[in-house]
Amino acid sequence: PTWPLMGETFAPPGLYSTSPGWVAAFEDAITIQFNHRMFAYFLCAVVGGFALTLLLRGRPGYGAMVLGALVLQVGLGISTLLTHVAVPVAAAHQGGAVLLLTTLLVTAHVLVYPPAGAVESAQVSRQRDPAGRPVPFSGNSPRGTLEAA
Repeated sequence: PTWPLMGETFAPPGLYSTSPGWVAAFEDAITIQFNHRMFAYFLCAVVGGFALTLLLRGRPGYGAMVLGALVLQVGLGISTLLTHVAVPVAAAHQGGAVLLLTTLLVTAHVLVYPPAGAVESAQVSRQRDPAGRPVPFSGNSPRGTLEAA
């Protein structure tokens, strides 16, 4: 196993080469590894964007926590490949997935259900959309973010 290429190319020969092709997603090691990498790249972009948003929008502690768990998980994934799937590194990669998921769940919980007293001490947007609903986060105004008063 190599990284960032799979052998000598980004997309290795033999992807989805079984008949029927959808079986390869579950039984062909090359296709499984390629799909794992593509999903990892996608999640890295989405979770990285989420962490950056947290860092820039008034929740830097949670943004740093998410970003740290993401960087650890990516590093463990690459290390797993470069060590030819050494069991301790692969097991740590599995643990890193649990840590990243837990970090995201805790962050989502805190964003949806702020700790007691946090809402009262925050500046909450009074802006409204055209339908009259409150706009919780507006990037154009400091009043549109939840920040300590």
